[in-house]
Amino acid sequence: MKLYQSCWRVRRVFYRSASYDIKKKNYYEILGIPRDAPDNEIKRAFLKKSRELHPDGDLYKDEDEGTSVNKSHWSYKSKTQSFMELKEAYDVLKKSDTRAEYDSNLYYLESKDGYLMEYPNELLEREEKNNRFFKVGVCVVFLVIIANVLYVNYLRKKKLNLYKTKNKPLAGLIIE
Repeated sequence: MKLYQSCWRVRRVFYRSASYDIKKKNYYEILGIPRDAPDNEIKRAFLKKSRELHPDGDLYKDEDEGTSVNKSHWSYKSKTQSFMELKEAYDVLKKSDTRAEYDSNLYYLESKDGYLMEYPNELLEREEKNNRFFKVGVCVVFLVIIANVLYVNYLRKKKLNLYKTKNKPLAGLIIE
């Protein structure tokens, strides 16, 4: 398990998550309605958006113009993923009790730097702290390896000098 965690930390250093940088849309923004919208407006917005975002959207036609819905606005999300977000938003907002609970949680979460995430600053600080410890650990290991190589090289030279002095004849006269 520890090996998996350390591999996950290494991967996280190289592939930084963008969850702190991108503001997640709330359910009202997904449906394109104001927060004080009545139930019938929520239903109308869901039906209109579901025609645009449904994975089989080519089967649906605009009633006003008789033309197919413009699909040029798709970005990185798939139709299925966008439609599932729309369905989740509608499921929460269509019932008054779940909507009231969502509104109270939404106020709390958006008061934290405008992100729909509890304590994003603490998570960011914890991730930066872990990254800092990881980088310091890598530097320490690198320095230990370099020190070991230098020490082995020093011992090898010392042994070589000792060998040369043992086998070297003494120069000069020995006076007794």
